[in-house]
Amino acid sequence: MMLLFLGVYLYRAASTGSRAWLEARSQRLGPFAVLCLAGPLILADTTRHLLQDYGVWHGCGNNQYFSRINTSDPFPDACFWSSSQYRCSVPCCVPVWREQANGTYGWTPPTPEKTSPKFATLASNGREVYFPRGFDFDAPQPYRLYTAPLVLFEDSTVNSLAQPPVRESDCLYGVNAATGYCNAFDEHTAATCSCDSCEPNETLFRLSPMGWLFTFAFTCAPPVRQHDCLFSPSNVYVGRYSGFALLSIAVLWNANILQKLGDVAAKWRELRGRM
Repeated sequence: MMLLFLGVYLYRAASTGSRAWLEARSQRLGPFAVLCLAGPLILADTTRHLLQDYGVWHGCGNNQYFSRINTSDPFPDACFWSSSQYRCSVPCCVPVWREQANGTYGWTPPTPEKTSPKFATLASNGREVYFPRGFDFDAPQPYRLYTAPLVLFEDSTVNSLAQPPVRESDCLYGVNAATGYCNAFDEHTAATCSCDSCEPNETLFRLSPMGWLFTFAFTCAPPVRQHDCLFSPSNVYVGRYSGFALLSIAVLWNANILQKLGDVAAKWRELRGRM
């Protein structure tokens, strides 16, 4: 809002105000043009965060847009244009909901209980319905009912498994025949499967392509947390104040600060000469 009001003020100064008498168009509209450049720099990284938080611009993870589901490379080429600020180093393990040996249904590999979505499963015989432990029978009906095998995206929508097939050579633990994705772990291990973590060491050397662009070319302004700007205060300032520096230039240029400082210096020399 402040930038909007300031933009209106500078434009009016250039068109009908204190700068309208200047002959050169660059001199009249210069402060307004600099402000127009400063605005995107100030708001860019905050906008990226908002787009990511509201699911408009997805990050690299368990989604259909920038997927790294069970890939051997934690940050594959498909994530180049994702909104993630850092290149992931932790693999994204997405489990498969399928029938177990004892006739029940569960995630393979196992996933943390607190992150497991609760839904009903239509048994393979087509007549029985399986309800997992902890199912909320007080939830509004109709209940979500799925068939196995099942893979869910991070927003709990169903993964249609329509992704291009992967090659066996690209998978460290082979291809999962039920999903067409790589196996994230050896099925005989008891590793916990999750895609919640991306990069524990959020440093300059782990920046993604969009991370480089938004951290250095644009800004990193509040309410973004400092650790979102590489932890280092010097790196925070490089991004944060690029837009604000241009904002200051626009305001001071509109105020003719250099001319006024020159007048003060000339007056000072005149006064010193009389002493």
